[in-house]
Amino acid sequence: MKLRIVVSAGLIMLLFLVSSFSILGWHVTAQAPSLPSCSTPTDLSPNGFQTSLPGEESDPGVTGPNVYAAWSNNSFANAQVYISVSNNNGALFTSFVLDKTPTHVDENPRIALWRNNVYVVWQDVSGSNDSIYFAVSRNKGTSFSTPIVLGTSKISSVLSDPDWWLPQISVSSKNVYVDWAGSNKSQADIYFKVSHDSGKTFQSVATNLSDDPQVSQEPTLAASGNNVYASWVGSTATSRGVLFIASHDNGSIFSKPIVISNSSTFDSREPILAAAGNDVYVTWRDNSPSPSNFDIFVKASNDNGTSFPNPKVNVSHDPGFSREAYITASGANVYVIWKDQNKTHWNTLFSASNDSGLTFLKPTPLGGNSGISQNNPTTDRPGLAVSGKNVYATWDDNVSGNYEVFFAASSNNGVSFNTPINVSHDSGVSNLQTIGASGSTAYVMWNDNTKGNYHVMISSCT
Repeated sequence: MKLRIVVSAGLIMLLFLVSSFSILGWHVTAQAPSLPSCSTPTDLSPNGFQTSLPGEESDPGVTGPNVYAAWSNNSFANAQVYISVSNNNGALFTSFVLDKTPTHVDENPRIALWRNNVYVVWQDVSGSNDSIYFAVSRNKGTSFSTPIVLGTSKISSVLSDPDWWLPQISVSSKNVYVDWAGSNKSQADIYFKVSHDSGKTFQSVATNLSDDPQVSQEPTLAASGNNVYASWVGSTATSRGVLFIASHDNGSIFSKPIVISNSSTFDSREPILAAAGNDVYVTWRDNSPSPSNFDIFVKASNDNGTSFPNPKVNVSHDPGFSREAYITASGANVYVIWKDQNKTHWNTLFSASNDSGLTFLKPTPLGGNSGISQNNPTTDRPGLAVSGKNVYATWDDNVSGNYEVFFAASSNNGVSFNTPINVSHDSGVSNLQTIGASGSTAYVMWNDNTKGNYHVMISSCT
């Protein structure tokens, strides 16, 4: 499980002593070794819940002084989805339940923002069907609409791992896009719904994007302007791997799916999308270099997903086991973070491109002075956020003896990072981290069991 945060509008500026140099054509401003500072963590679930968990790949958001975070707990007979709202830059939060139906088991919320609107999707996994719910606030999270069902399926009988069917949400202007893996038959497909009126109404019948006689899973979604993109693991008539599909009219008509990974004889998994302007990027892991080794790959389109003319780029390119990548983009700059196993240790690695994904810098380890971040390989992907030239990363690390959440910042498009900061800094297990940023303010969220039960924590770093 994990969280992700989307942030806009910065609050605090950092000052650095600088010098200039060039790397692979980049004009780089190097940052001084001064460290950011992070606030005392705020507990978003202070009422002694049995277990509070951030939503799998959840996207809490921040705009101006307003901070939103969605999470779930199982303190009662059934799990419930909460949203926490702050109107003062995260200094004070109010948490409330989005769905109070006593028989529901609500999990894995996602958030997307547009102006004063806050959109949330989640799963109800009670009973024999799994339902995708949606709710919207049009007043900065003060109140939310009655949840509506976007889709229902018997997906858990087809896909045993919940990571494979989680709902995704993306927003571009008044267009709200949602996709998920669902099934009313013996296999799973990728379904899609769009609202063109800021979530007031959705198309009545979901679009089957995959329409695949084999299992389709692990959906991901991104939008930019009138373009909306989806990717997943699935099949065409001739190949299986990471598939991609695009719409250039706000989700009304989609192209035919194409295979991005080009490794049908290998194991391609964990696709993630990022979009910036006319560019769209897909990252995934597969073992095409060697059946016993997984690497992280990126493939780029610079024409709104119409074509991917250049070969895939092996970003990790090492003998270790690379997995759980996340990608984000800003202008021509593309950033990738992932976990990598080197001999007996797991490290968190980062790489950047300044030419729209054609080439990438040599991977940088973010695990502190030793370069070793001994991640548990079963934990989720590290978090990454970008705002202008500022790039922020977070990951979990047991180098101090117990799992802690760490934070590092770059002010030069990811060419160099400050020494990592221990954000959680407590005696419990801290993990399931995520991050978001605007300007020189970053927000880190994670899960922590220092108090006995698991709690969702948040801290701002400037």
